[in-house]
Amino acid sequence: MIEFNENRAEFKGFSSYYRDNIHLRLIELDLGRKDILRKYMIWVTVGIIFGLIAGVFSIMLGFMGLGFILGFGIFALGMALADASKKPLYLDTKNAIVGGTAQYLGWNFTPEGFIPQSLDRFKSLGLLPKEDRKSFEDEIRGNAHGAKFVLHEAHLERKNDKSYSTIFRGIMIALEFPQNFAGTTLVLRSGIFKWKTKKGLKRVGLVDPIFVKAFDAYGSDQVEARYLLTPTFMQRLVDLETLFKGKKIRAAFHQGELLICIETGNQFEPGSLFQPLTGTWRTERLLKEFDVIFDIVDGVLKPEANRIKF
Repeated sequence: MIEFNENRAEFKGFSSYYRDNIHLRLIELDLGRKDILRKYMIWVTVGIIFGLIAGVFSIMLGFMGLGFILGFGIFALGMALADASKKPLYLDTKNAIVGGTAQYLGWNFTPEGFIPQSLDRFKSLGLLPKEDRKSFEDEIRGNAHGAKFVLHEAHLERKNDKSYSTIFRGIMIALEFPQNFAGTTLVLRSGIFKWKTKKGLKRVGLVDPIFVKAFDAYGSDQVEARYLLTPTFMQRLVDLETLFKGKKIRAAFHQGELLICIETGNQFEPGSLFQPLTGTWRTERLLKEFDVIFDIVDGVLKPEANRIKF
């Protein structure tokens, strides 16, 4: 019997849904997994063998530089064809797990082929740097406790001479709240940006001494900033950073939105195709990631009883 943690109200009944829908789809995909991986290994082997043959033969003829280039080129081609051979299975597995779980929660999942509408807002607030090249994947869009949200994975690069270097790889989250914010409030990991009084924002003193050392906060409305940046909310940011094994998390409250970005590795992935696709650990990890979205919303929409609403 497959059972997941359903302590959160939104996850009640998910175990049954998983067995009747997601698990059955994964069983179907797993039946063809070994054949696809066999083709993958064939292309890898072809790339290695023919790359070595071309390289060695060119070197024997006295073309050492050409030999290395030709050998590596053929190997790279073999790896590209190998990756292409398993990509359909990879996307189908991701759609089954991530898309299926999102569907249960009433959310929408788009694996690729989009540009976030919130990108310019992130950059205008200084949460993200300007880029020369960008790519996005894994859009999750929905509603959590009355707040609309959109989550994306982003990879931003800057051009240096003839090559590109990564300037941001991670997660962008935009949460739209029922109430507007009177001003702009920024919270940043200590030391990652030199905000000072930039854009008319002044430093905000955090209440909890634990977070004073870890974060810098700036705001245009000091009262509102202290209202928003409670110890509960600050702990949510730390939890988010820990869960995604990320770093340099930063956030901004601005014009009815909470914008969060965190530098991470690749998230919302189905896991290795070299293991059975039916392993429940894949979905358990995803549920923990989705759980934090609700926690972040709760940290803002459910203020402590002793706070005054603005």
